[in-house]
Amino acid sequence: SEETLEAAGAAERLAAKISTQESVLKSLERGYTDFIVSGEEGTDEAHALADQIQNLSNELNENRDTLEAAEQAAAKLASGMDDAASEADQLRSTISEQELNLEKLKERYVSLALSESDTTDESQELAERIQNLSNELNENRDTLEAAEQAAARLASGMDDAASEADQLRSTISEQELNL
Repeated sequence: SEETLEAAGAAERLAAKISTQESVLKSLERGYTDFIVSGEEGTDEAHALADQIQNLSNELNENRDTLEAAEQAAAKLASGMDDAASEADQLRSTISEQELNLEKLKERYVSLALSESDTTDESQELAERIQNLSNELNENRDTLEAAEQAAARLASGMDDAASEADQLRSTISEQELNL
């Protein structure tokens, strides 16, 4: 389908962006090596180049992680496992159930605290159950949020790939002229 082709194209564009970033990073690192060899690593230009290297390296790592996550998701689908959408739906359903159960436990705790039949053991057990369920719920929310952010990064990364590559090539050309 057209959507499948677009998704495949997005992964290819990200892979191409990563390849470009790797090449640019190597060039920038060679330029920084020149500063070190010439004893000029303390100059403003060398510091600016070091910052560029660090920023590009961080972005490259994020892009690699995004592509790896996408490749793993694709491999998972290809191997016959549940598709990502149903897994996300299952996680959302689990989160909804946990939220409901947590509210019920909290209501029970409040009722118990207000009643005269409150026993320390019962309150303590209920408090532990609330804490455990809260921790589980937060972990599931974090997992879902991380997956959604990875998908968003992949989508936005594709949009900027071409212009960013041009900008990096321009920066390299300027750096090489200054060397």
